[in-house]
Amino acid sequence: MDNKYKILIEIHHGIGDIIQFIPIFDIIQKQNSLIQNEIHILCQDKVHMDLLLSINKNFKIKTFKRGKTTILETIDIIRFYRRMNFDLSITSPISNKLISFLLMILICPKKIFLPFYFNFKIGKYNFIKIPKRIHQINKNLFIVNSIFNHRFNLLPKFNPEFPLIENFPYPNIFINKERKPLLSIVIGTNTMIHRSFLSKHVYDLKKWPLINYHSLVQRLFNQFTIILIGGKKEFDEIKSSKLDFNGVFDLTNKLTIIESIFVIKNSNLTLGADTGLIHAADALGIPNISLYGPTNPYLVGPLSQNSIKLYPGLKCENCINLNSNSTCLHSKKTSDITINQVYNSIMGFVNEF
Repeated sequence: MDNKYKILIEIHHGIGDIIQFIPIFDIIQKQNSLIQNEIHILCQDKVHMDLLLSINKNFKIKTFKRGKTTILETIDIIRFYRRMNFDLSITSPISNKLISFLLMILICPKKIFLPFYFNFKIGKYNFIKIPKRIHQINKNLFIVNSIFNHRFNLLPKFNPEFPLIENFPYPNIFINKERKPLLSIVIGTNTMIHRSFLSKHVYDLKKWPLINYHSLVQRLFNQFTIILIGGKKEFDEIKSSKLDFNGVFDLTNKLTIIESIFVIKNSNLTLGADTGLIHAADALGIPNISLYGPTNPYLVGPLSQNSIKLYPGLKCENCINLNSNSTCLHSKKTSDITINQVYNSIMGFVNEF
């Protein structure tokens, strides 16, 4: 690829998935020192759009939320993209293969690169088999390696432009008279949904219990200034639990995605379960401790040397983290990780601050 290309990227996933796509953005946006490709991105909602624009303000982004975007809105998006006359399109390896294929047929780029179950090529359609048991970042890289015929090996690096601290809505959290290191704790994570032909199963195995966070905070209070980050679900849970988080900066349900990342950027250490903001911390170069249960940290977790991953392991080869539709609940839960394990991992960082 020696000329400037107009490229469409379709990525309908969470915050962590977008962060793990950063190396691909870097590669295809600028293939050498002289040529920059024009990148258009189709993502899920405004939160993801804001995150993508913090990665690169030159991205041209539209949102398309499956199941909620109306038929007329979908037709408008397809018409708009057809007029763009894209040179090529790239689909994330964890996108819905059928829906992505239909979208690209309708948008009609000159070349289409799609993850698939086996390798083959028909005209402009390039179907790429992605190995299963490799890290998600390497799955993403597998796509661009096929496009550029070159083996890339990059980790996500994230350096967004942030407002000045005095313009942050809660600047007093950074006024640290006691000179204690700043620990940001991301207490929210998503449920796991596995669908079979006739049913849907929702698992809450990724969550570390709120009472565990509360007990941990009590033990760390004298060593750290602590900030809680989460959304409305976590805010409501804290309120209904009646647990006393006095002395902690509780910013649940108070920050935008960019403000949450700003707090992490100014932290000495970030703790959280399997959540996108842990990937943001890792890409920012902030030391982080992540808690895993049903998902395998060696396939989806942070990869930098700044990261510690706590993981209780598996009991059963048929567990849901192996991407089966099994309703088997033998899989370890994140809650199987003990408070002592997390506390000791955090204290191992203290001498570095």
